[in-house]
Amino acid sequence: MANQSIVRGVVVVICIAFLVFVGWKLYRDNFLEEQNIFWPPEINKCPDYYTYTRDGYCYKEGKPKIKAIPYNVTPNQLKSLCKQMKREKIVWSGLDNNPSIC
Repeated sequence: MANQSIVRGVVVVICIAFLVFVGWKLYRDNFLEEQNIFWPPEINKCPDYYTYTRDGYCYKEGKPKIKAIPYNVTPNQLKSLCKQMKREKIVWSGLDNNPSIC
């Protein structure tokens, strides 16, 4: 009978700890002002559904090739690229859904 009391106590403590953690996480994610985090955290070299090749271009069947993003790109180059992709209606996750760039 003492063992059952100990097991119940441990289960209750674990449940309370879990509820406190969930409450804290919800509070932190929704009410504390933090820097906005955008997904994906990195910008892909190529637009969605395009394939990167070693020649530095992105390809998709039936579409013109697009120059891949180099690693040393400036914010102004990203803005220009974003505007171009929006004009051409090409989806590029991490680029066109990031308000700090577009």
